Amino acid sequence: MNDIQNIPINEKIRLRREELDLSDTEVARASRLTIHSYGDIESDADEIRNIVPLYHVKKISEVLRLPLLELFGIPCAFCSGGIPHDDDYWLDRSTLVQKRRQELGLTIDELGKRVGYSGSEIKNIETYTAHLESWVIDGIMELSAILHIPTQVLLDVRCQRCGL
Repeated sequence: MNDIQNIPINEKIRLRREELDLSDTEVARASRLTIHSYGDIESDADEIRNIVPLYHVKKISEVLRLPLLELFGIPCAFCSGGIPHDDDYWLDRSTLVQKRRQELGLTIDELGKRVGYSGSEIKNIETYTAHLESWVIDGIMELSAILHIPTQVLLDVRCQRCGL
């Protein structure tokens, strides 16, 4: 695929789908979405960031063979951002979120309020590592910024170049 950095996300997805000669129905089915939900993703640039849970975003990325970090234009924190890889990043996401929240002296409710979610959502993240798969990309990016955890760690995706 050509340089896609300045193309809206919905267009990146549509162009890649067409490049792979896949129908919208095929991508929707493989991503476990209704055709209407998938259609919204291709027609609205903000849909995949603000509405679609991470689980489905990962499925779309997988089906289209389009790395998630590339799709969203998220630079690798380690090979592009120069952040050293901390051993804590190998912890499961629930443990890492809880540890970082406590290090920052935030209560569950305080963190929830700062991120724009309820305290019960934060509790669910700290209890069930897969709970972040139900969050939207923008929410995860906000959580990442507040907790000072690289976004790719909370997304649970690795960089294609450095493998971290």
